Amino acid sequence: MARWRQGARAVQFLISRGRLESFAAADLAALADAQIARAAVSAQFAADIPAFAKPTFERLRRTRHTAQYFDPSAAPLTKADASWAISKATAAVSGARALLAKSPPERFS
Repeated sequence: MARWRQGARAVQFLISRGRLESFAAADLAALADAQIARAAVSAQFAADIPAFAKPTFERLRRTRHTAQYFDPSAAPLTKADASWAISKATAAVSGARALLAKSPPERFS
């Protein structure tokens, strides 16, 4: 499998920190293809879609987690938090549409 230059440092960082999961599978190549299709959003597309930058992506993830799973030690979510998340999600959708219009998914085949 060819390596992507963009995002390689992020992947190496995750490997070095033990943050990537390992999988056992009868067809490892098919599993790898499926996982790659779902992974590397921040590393691969942050330059094209700023809403996918790692800090923004992590804040969205943490906020969603706080909203979904009650944590009494977490700060309460505010209207400003919701407005921020909506604006970032809207920007992410717009960025993804622009990227797909410029370079359709066939380029990954």
